[in-house]
Amino acid sequence: MLLMSLCIITGAGAGIGKATAIELSKQSFFDGFAILGRNAEALAATVNEMLENNAALKIKTYPIWIFYLPWMRLSWILTTQKLRTTL
Repeated sequence: MLLMSLCIITGAGAGIGKATAIELSKQSFFDGFAILGRNAEALAATVNEMLENNAALKIKTYPIWIFYLPWMRLSWILTTQKLRTTL
């Protein structure tokens, strides 16, 4: 059985999440990345920078929208795709 190390990074479109994704792409710790963020265009820019560091990476992007309903104490995360552990 082939084991794969997967890194999931939220907020990868900007700020600390983007910086983390880019820095980790320079290392060889992970075989693949699932990066999540609210802006699909910003995620695409992050992917391009990550691939400049390591063209062999497997990267999937997941634009997300988060809703918090304080009266119900629930958080809902809606994705345009189902998050899978395989890339």
